[in-house]
Amino acid sequence: MPKITDIRCIRTRATGTWVIVKVYTDQPGLYGIGSAHEYNATGAVVAAVEEWMAPRLIGRDAGHVEDIWQSTFTSGYWRTGPTLNTALGGIDIALWDIKGKEAGMPVYQLLGGPCRTAVPCYAHAGGQTLQALEDDVRRYLEDGWQYVRCQLGPYGGGGFRDAAGAGMPRNALPQQTRAFDDETYVETVTGMFAHLRDKLGYGPKLTHDVHEHLRPNMAVALAKLLDPQRARQPRYVAEDRKADGTVVRP
Repeated sequence: MPKITDIRCIRTRATGTWVIVKVYTDQPGLYGIGSAHEYNATGAVVAAVEEWMAPRLIGRDAGHVEDIWQSTFTSGYWRTGPTLNTALGGIDIALWDIKGKEAGMPVYQLLGGPCRTAVPCYAHAGGQTLQALEDDVRRYLEDGWQYVRCQLGPYGGGGFRDAAGAGMPRNALPQQTRAFDDETYVETVTGMFAHLRDKLGYGPKLTHDVHEHLRPNMAVALAKLLDPQRARQPRYVAEDRKADGTVVRP
């Protein structure tokens, strides 16, 4: 059974915000790759992997995936949390990658095989204006995508206003130049879907990511306002026939 000889992190993306964990073994050419992505605490994840987890795992059997997960999770004293869970998740994926390579089959086969033949996926359309967003949605629809996620403006959608016009307190901190306004966001998103339905019809299945922006009451309000904009399914209308056979539709 191969033993772990080293664990290193590879920071990817131009901003270095995606961490790939690489677990090396004592068998030439045998290694595992895992993803440990925590956008806002990337450096902390790297430190957790290389400075704390790696030293205690080097020399362990790479095949003891469950034991490594359990012992690493419980040895942190202050367990769980996004940083440690992300770091441990990257290592866990890499160890399963090694096991799959040893077995010569995909990991999903080791775990019992597939349970579905396919899953629906969505494409991410965006634009700084309604027209730009519409054009991007059309591009994905023409490419064959059935589900398209729609985001208007900066990542996460609109709703941000200049602090001066957002009702900020007079003694607000000077660095607060922008503020998020729930009502503005709801109006922007509702208008976005109204525009897309007007231009694209109700056939495409459109989605949106709120990114945890809204208070619960405003999330409910947005859901109610967007209900008329959802994709319409084929409607089977009941039929009545008169004595002469004439069809009467309600």
